[in-house]
Amino acid sequence: GNLEAVDRTLARIARRGAHETGFVEQRFLRFLDAPVESSGRLSYRPPDRLERITDKPKAESMVLDGDTLSMTRDGKTRSLSVSQLPAVGAPVGRIRDLLAGNRSALEKRYRAIAQGDDENWQLVLLPSDAELATLVTRIVVAGQADRIATIEIQQADGDRSLMTLRPA
Repeated sequence: GNLEAVDRTLARIARRGAHETGFVEQRFLRFLDAPVESSGRLSYRPPDRLERITDKPKAESMVLDGDTLSMTRDGKTRSLSVSQLPAVGAPVGRIRDLLAGNRSALEKRYRAIAQGDDENWQLVLLPSDAELATLVTRIVVAGQADRIATIEIQQADGDRSLMTLRPA
């Protein structure tokens, strides 16, 4: 069934444990002709610390540790609780839940559908929460075996982002 396929995929991803990988993210915004591109690295330390360090176009970082999200830009850091700002914390939190293989955390706000097979798979996350559905219409995570290759976030306003993770 679908839940077993979701569990199998999450368990495979979680087996990688702590790791770091480079990323390129393209954001497709309705009012711009060309995508806005950023790149850097993602670093995950189980169970719940995810760092997103952006090098280009400018240096900034985002660290999610437990419920605390710290953002550093232009030498200034601000920290907030993710539960206070779900819109900002949601995408980063979902990546962390995926890397941790944490289905119960994912399923608090999304319904997960598994597609494909163990070698080439997709997880489609659809918001099950009305407030979240006003922000995000779907997240599609695709990968091979234990590796996430791409994360595409489709926003309710028509903007979308595509993050491609380089093989570590």
